[in-house]
Amino acid sequence: MAAQAPIDEPFEAEQQRLAAEVGRRGRTARAMIPLLELWRGYATARPATTLVALTQLSRDRRLSPAVRMYASQLLGRAQLRAGQEDASRRTFDELGYIRQWRVVGPFDNEGKRGFAREFEPERLRMSPFDLEAHYEGRERPVGWRDYPDVGHYGYVSFDAVHRPDTNVCSYAETFVVSERPQALSVWLGGGGAIAAWWNGTEILRDDHYRQPDPDRFVAMVGAHQGPNRLLVKACTAESTWGFYARVGNPAGERATGVTINPVADVAQVHSGHGVSRLPAAPMAPLAALEAAAAGDEPTAEALQDLAQFLAFTGADDPAEQRAKQLAERAGDRGPTAERWLLAAELATSRGDASRFVDRAAALAPTDPDVLLAQARLTMSGPSPDEAIRVLERVPDRGVQ
Repeated sequence: MAAQAPIDEPFEAEQQRLAAEVGRRGRTARAMIPLLELWRGYATARPATTLVALTQLSRDRRLSPAVRMYASQLLGRAQLRAGQEDASRRTFDELGYIRQWRVVGPFDNEGKRGFAREFEPERLRMSPFDLEAHYEGRERPVGWRDYPDVGHYGYVSFDAVHRPDTNVCSYAETFVVSERPQALSVWLGGGGAIAAWWNGTEILRDDHYRQPDPDRFVAMVGAHQGPNRLLVKACTAESTWGFYARVGNPAGERATGVTINPVADVAQVHSGHGVSRLPAAPMAPLAALEAAAAGDEPTAEALQDLAQFLAFTGADDPAEQRAKQLAERAGDRGPTAERWLLAAELATSRGDASRFVDRAAALAPTDPDVLLAQARLTMSGPSPDEAIRVLERVPDRGVQ
């Protein structure tokens, strides 16, 4: 690992601590939590500190492939922020992110009814492709067009190419060309509800309206030799609209013998899967954390992990607010100041936030983070000047 930061560089030291914690958690999905916290701390530490940490974690074989691949895409983001555009593009290409698509839309999703509706591109998903075809869209006839390769991070932004961009659905299609029949993993994460089909067979359907984030879901597919048709549908109400998609080997690492072409001879496309028996899919971090927090007696730790993951990755559907509920359950099951502060951070009303901060203060009245939370609440209240008195109680160098 990198040399330890001097004691007078607390932000660098915190990034190094989080990187070490990722490695300590090994092949479990729990390693995602300090990894996401490391990324959240990018703006507070020197960029080089986070770049070094992410480079090391992307190669750390103590971690599961799913966590290493997620660390790798964070590395690609950090490279782009540091002005290393070519390195960032190589990183995302090596991970198998798909950038070449044809897109069509938008279609109507008023009242979120469009996700269950089979629009023409979906109904005709194994029919010969017709570049001149037009379909009834939300406001006007719509047709297929090439998606411009202008995005970063392997993200396909329907917001950037389709209007209107509220209460609508759109489709993206491409062909995964394989040198041989082989099992592959397809990793997806959408903004809004998302569904996907492989050679006409549905492989994913998630009707929760989330924010986009990579590698949220995974499906195993069997590639035929030659072109394989991948169709993705994403529907939004009013949130960020688009998706990430990448193709990997059965473990989720880089696939071999695969290229992407948004144009192919549909007559060469075979339906269904190209291998007789598919291996079990690797477990995406969200699914693993969901499983740990399920049942009648989940641990406070599992509830806290899932709450943080939902909040950090935008996986929490605003209509459900599960992260808030999970954080409160974690505090009830295993009270700590950290858990009550998390519940306060996720609270949607000042009253709830105040109640949770009071519980944190009862457990750790002199904790700097608790005092800072109290000061923030005071600033939003009727006597904001009183926040200064609270801050005066924070020890020097007590808050990072």
